[in-house]
Amino acid sequence: SKFLRVHDNLWEQYLAAFRGGSAKTVALQAAATSLPLIFRTSTPLTALAFVLCFSARLPRPNRCIFPTQIRPGWKAGTKIKYAANEETGFCEVVFVIKEGKHKKYAREGNNLRTKVVVSKAEARKGCQILLEPLSGHEQPIKINLRPGEVKATAATTASDEHYVKVIKGRGWPGRKGRGDLLVDIDIEERTEHASKTRKRRRGKRRRD
Repeated sequence: SKFLRVHDNLWEQYLAAFRGGSAKTVALQAAATSLPLIFRTSTPLTALAFVLCFSARLPRPNRCIFPTQIRPGWKAGTKIKYAANEETGFCEVVFVIKEGKHKKYAREGNNLRTKVVVSKAEARKGCQILLEPLSGHEQPIKINLRPGEVKATAATTASDEHYVKVIKGRGWPGRKGRGDLLVDIDIEERTEHASKTRKRRRGKRRRD
C-alpha cells in the first residue's frame, strides 16, 4: 500500500493567491510591515523583507493523505480518483501514475529487457548467471548457458551482436499473468573487437 500526499509548493501558493484574489490583501499587509524599514536599511533589504512577509502571510493549503493500493501491472497514465468530500475541499482529487526508470530493466509492454556481458571462456564452457529480481520479494533469476550456446546462436543472427535468452514468466506482472524477461547476452571479447573495428573505420574516414 502507498500513501499519496497532496500539498502545494510556494510557487503554486503564489498562483492560487492571485487567482483567488487574496494576493492584494496579503501584499498590503506585507507592505505595512516592511516599508518602515526603508528609513533604517537599504532598498534591497526592504524588498527582501516584503517578499518574506508576503510569503509568510500566504494562506497555507490543507495537507491530505490518501491511502491507496497500487496493484500489480498498473501502467503509466493510470488514474486514481477520490470523490469530493470534506477532506478534499469538496473537489475531486485525481492522481496520475508516472512510471520511473529502473537501473537494470527496461519495460517493453509486458516484457522486461536487460543486458548481460559474459567472458569468452564463460561462453565457451557454459555458465550460470544470477540476476536480481524486479522485486525484493522474488527469488533470484537463474540463467543457465550451455557450452557454446551464445557464440553459436549469435553467429546466425542478422545483427551478429548478441544472443537473446528468453526467461518465461519473469517479466512485468499483469492481470493475465506475467510477461517474459528478455536477456541480451554479449561476449566481452566481441564487444571489444567491435569497438576497435569502429575506431579503425573512423580513422580511415578521417584520412579519406
